[in-house]
Amino acid sequence: MKKQKKQFLGMLLVLAVLAAAYGGIHVYNQKQEKKEASEEEAEKLTVVDFKTDDVTAFSYVLGGQVYAYTKTDGEWTWDGDISLTLDTSQIDAMLDAVTGLTAESEITDGEDLVQYGLENPSGIITFTTADGTMTLQLGDKNAVTGQYYLKVAESDKIYLVSRDLSGTFSKTPQELLNEEETEETESVDATEGVDATEGVETAVGVDVTESAASEDSTEE
Repeated sequence: MKKQKKQFLGMLLVLAVLAAAYGGIHVYNQKQEKKEASEEEAEKLTVVDFKTDDVTAFSYVLGGQVYAYTKTDGEWTWDGDISLTLDTSQIDAMLDAVTGLTAESEITDGEDLVQYGLENPSGIITFTTADGTMTLQLGDKNAVTGQYYLKVAESDKIYLVSRDLSGTFSKTPQELLNEEETEETESVDATEGVDATEGVETAVGVDVTESAASEDSTEE
């Protein structure tokens, strides 16, 4: 009986040791994962270090036209028509894609801009903050890594980034209107400039004036 009791206590001791070892390994693995994640983040290069709220104005080129926006008292307006009410949440979402932007790698021998699609950038985005102005030039997509070439105009640095900023900054001011403004615009477009007589002539193919004259001569 004593022997069995000793064996039982021995087994409990072994289980306790194994449980402690497992717990220690689990904690160690968690620490290692956090350490590796921190090191990986540290290896990334900071391209944009300002925050969304820091941006007071920005512009981008779309279809050969420059669209510029300015923030006043927390509200965004399009410089082309400041009377329009823009959807601030949409604009903030666009800026969120840029603020805090990091790069996977930096190209140090990027003197030949042609091979990166940066001699004639596919997109140009400019941001203004209290600290000054920053312009990003967008280049080609790397066929191997799936990343995008990007150059900061104010420096010679060329980066490889994961985000497709040309797709983010691809909306016209009309697409950035808030819902109420859009409904009002569509309502005005549907009612303005409509000629009822022209509508009848176009639909039927008959000159209303000539038809009326014909009826008068028949009655006579």
